Amino acid sequence: HQFELQTNNRPDWMSLPADDGSCNLYFCHQDQVVQLPNDATWLAGNEFCPNMMFSIEDKVLGMQGHPEFTPRVMDTAIDYFEDKLDGEFIREAAATTKTETKPDDQYAAEWIVKFLEAG
Repeated sequence: HQFELQTNNRPDWMSLPADDGSCNLYFCHQDQVVQLPNDATWLAGNEFCPNMMFSIEDKVLGMQGHPEFTPRVMDTAIDYFEDKLDGEFIREAAATTKTETKPDDQYAAEWIVKFLEAG
């Protein structure tokens, strides 16, 4: 899924992978943060997952995408959920792993490292 990053008042450790402030990561979850915790700063989200990424001061970094997933891991997850979820939803998810748009997992990894270094 593609999601939008906070482009105003963005933390110093968060570089942007695209000029338009968007990023791509694999998502594989049935639960998500529907309300930000107290004192949280919203960092990224999309229509599917509005609170995809947030921070609380320099102590907590919440991220609901999976920068650790490779296309092979995502394919395995899709296979696992194939008979458990709606067929159209699974077909759309499978199509996203076949596109030429690769996940921006290196950026997400850098954010995690830089967040930890800044804290």
